[in-house]
Amino acid sequence: MKKEIPAIYAYKLLNHGPVVLLTSVDKKGNPNVMSLAWITVVNSEPPLVSVAVGDQAYSQKSISDTGEFVINIPSVNNLKNIIYCGTHSFRGADKFNHAGWSKIKSRKIAVPKIKECCANIECRVVKKIRFSDVVLFVAKMLYAEVEKDLWGKCFDANKAGTLHHLGDGFFFKSGKKFKA
Repeated sequence: MKKEIPAIYAYKLLNHGPVVLLTSVDKKGNPNVMSLAWITVVNSEPPLVSVAVGDQAYSQKSISDTGEFVINIPSVNNLKNIIYCGTHSFRGADKFNHAGWSKIKSRKIAVPKIKECCANIECRVVKKIRFSDVVLFVAKMLYAEVEKDLWGKCFDANKAGTLHHLGDGFFFKSGKKFKA
């Protein structure tokens, strides 16, 4: 037997991809970090990804202004700092320092990456679509890197300990990897 839920909560059935930390810089070069779960791959060739960022997020304006961002994949070990970046807004202040993240230079864009994350993907926006109070940024993935011991034929999310958001403050850690 199934239970009907309101359509406005249907995203919670889909929204359990990895929580990421989105880094951006504003027009003045001030860096910012936000936690984000609304992310999906759009295409493999060319490699495209989309992120949905609400009006309340300072990152939305920064990404709109510069057209660049980095997707940083953290582990559950960083839960305290991930939640901090998702619950605090510092317009123009350096959330990297407030949250305790280390900045490292990106290879293809001006936005810094987070050293403590197990993987980083540098992105440049190719399309921007507004839906009510959310902007969907579609971006080309220009450069990606992952810790060597987490990559074989695929990403070992279990070993990485990726975090997944279910909504309303509920999370889970990656489970056992298997091949069907």
